[in-house]
Amino acid sequence: MSADKKIFMGETYDINDYYKTFPAGEIRDKRYLKGDFVGFKWQFIGDWKLDDPRLSNLGIKAEQNKGEASDEMAHAYEVNSWDMGQFPPTVGTDGQIYDGRTRCIGAIKKKQQWIGTAVYNFKNTDTPIKDKVTEGIRANKGTPMTRSTSDDFVIAGIAAIDAGELARDETSIMNWLVKEADIEARFSNNNGHWKRIVNWILDRTASKDNLTLVLDREDWFNWCTQIPLNLNKVHLYKANPTNAIRLWCDHILPDKCTNEIVLYADSFSPEKCADTIENFVDTLKKLYEQTYNLVNMDLKGGPLQLTVPNTKPYTILGVCPNLKRGDQPMLYKTNQLISVEDYINDGSSITQALNAA
Repeated sequence: MSADKKIFMGETYDINDYYKTFPAGEIRDKRYLKGDFVGFKWQFIGDWKLDDPRLSNLGIKAEQNKGEASDEMAHAYEVNSWDMGQFPPTVGTDGQIYDGRTRCIGAIKKKQQWIGTAVYNFKNTDTPIKDKVTEGIRANKGTPMTRSTSDDFVIAGIAAIDAGELARDETSIMNWLVKEADIEARFSNNNGHWKRIVNWILDRTASKDNLTLVLDREDWFNWCTQIPLNLNKVHLYKANPTNAIRLWCDHILPDKCTNEIVLYADSFSPEKCADTIENFVDTLKKLYEQTYNLVNMDLKGGPLQLTVPNTKPYTILGVCPNLKRGDQPMLYKTNQLISVEDYINDGSSITQALNAA
């Protein structure tokens, strides 16, 4: 088989078909403000993991390609295989994926070796972060499954401001939205919607380090495989009240051993992430105490009353580090958990205010 042809989901595709479907013109050659089209090529993804940094949407997509979309895409591959009629994912000459992450992740989940891509040479400028998030959000304006939402424009604006590449004032942010991020192609300005997005960006950038990495359980599970843990025995849970109850009823109550737990949060703000972790821990503690109180109600009037032991039947090993605060970026890169206490402190708005004082 020639280098131009590869197999995807059992079917053979020719990369040259992209040149016929997308000849020179606006769709291909004017897709990006600061990216020049190089050519179509097959990208090897056979050794990529779901948490590969080349797939990170940090600062581009609020949803960070959470599992639902990539699961749907993986299922679509089973039915339709690869769609040569859709413009392929974009990869830069630096190896980074700029657009089409959902399709890439779906292909990785289906254990495919190759995907078709469009290669662009993105110009080196003195605003690389702003350029990347801008190009990413522009490219996501057309596909219903993954096209940019209001939150995506907010997240991209925060990333550009955090990098010191976009001035934090109303005029600069509005100019970026209209002239660079092409917000008009995605949203009308009815009822002042653009101004609301500007205000959301201003509110969220009142302090630094406001981005979060939002991954789903499968992504965090794969990340945890690099930690010396027995994942067959450790319970990995997203922090929310329902999961706290589910964990208590499904594992802690029936088991006769101490349960080990790893938590993760998936909110878009550090403060909300910290709140969900703290609420999860508090809910588990309340369930523990309420269980003993329930038993004591049955024993009421009898000679025996149970005291709630200090030693709990579970241990929270830590939290997956998804905040751009404190040591968490380093912990994420080196696959280390952060303690519950430190995670809550990192996410707390009070802690941030004290650090800034």
